[in-house]
Amino acid sequence: MIHGEKRSVAQLREHYEIEKELANRLKNAGKKERRGLYSVLYTELLNKVPHHPINIRTRTGNKADKSLLGELKTLKKYLNRNRNFLELGKGNHSALAFEIAKYVKKVYVNQYIKFCAEIQPENQKADNIEIIDSDIDLALSPESIDIAFSKNLIEHLHPDDAKEQLQSIYKALVKGGRYLCITPHCFKGPSDISRDFDSVASGFHLKEYTNIELYRLFRNVGFLKINSLVRLKGIYLKLPVYPAIIIEYLLNPLSFNIKRKLSNSCVLRHILSICLIARK
Repeated sequence: MIHGEKRSVAQLREHYEIEKELANRLKNAGKKERRGLYSVLYTELLNKVPHHPINIRTRTGNKADKSLLGELKTLKKYLNRNRNFLELGKGNHSALAFEIAKYVKKVYVNQYIKFCAEIQPENQKADNIEIIDSDIDLALSPESIDIAFSKNLIEHLHPDDAKEQLQSIYKALVKGGRYLCITPHCFKGPSDISRDFDSVASGFHLKEYTNIELYRLFRNVGFLKINSLVRLKGIYLKLPVYPAIIIEYLLNPLSFNIKRKLSNSCVLRHILSICLIARK
């Protein structure tokens, strides 16, 4: 058994082979075809892999995703009753949206990749949450959002779609608005089901990034100031992104195994972790 998995190696390989085949279909699809393909293929994966962790959580009743609540402490400093918040996610991340709704004027939730039924946290209601039924283009009014947030999303998008969605986020943000983006670092992975089979993500993580790659992408879209948020003992510290970029430059020539081992070491894993906050 590996990585704390409760599934057998045979089950993991089955999951890997099915997801890799579906991911290749998505990677090779044209722009128009991809628009309706994401949710279709994710649903197909869950149907073909009954032991998928999402299916297991659903069957056991552990439905609400509370893992995002750890970011609430960092986000709260940017929230007030006059601001609008945008959450971009996949599947069901409604737990965070309902918490954020307590502090802002309105919450917009875009779940472009839909692969399970939307689940409202128990005993929670909010009249200021709106689900955006749109594709990569968010179809929001220009300069209508004060703070946007995504966690573990951009790596699931085709690189061309990722750039287009980032442009849409930038357009929707007010001047001075911020986008907080959290995603796995490619040196530490792969972080999808291919982690134990390949050296590069080949499942539904269509592209895992480095800090420098995302920094350049954000700058290209137009963001003026980009910082890293480094988590130490439960507290996020805002730091320049350059230390992470320098470390990436030094690690890049090393072999895959050495690079992954060093990237996951006690000190470097915090510096390299991709948690970027970009200001328009």
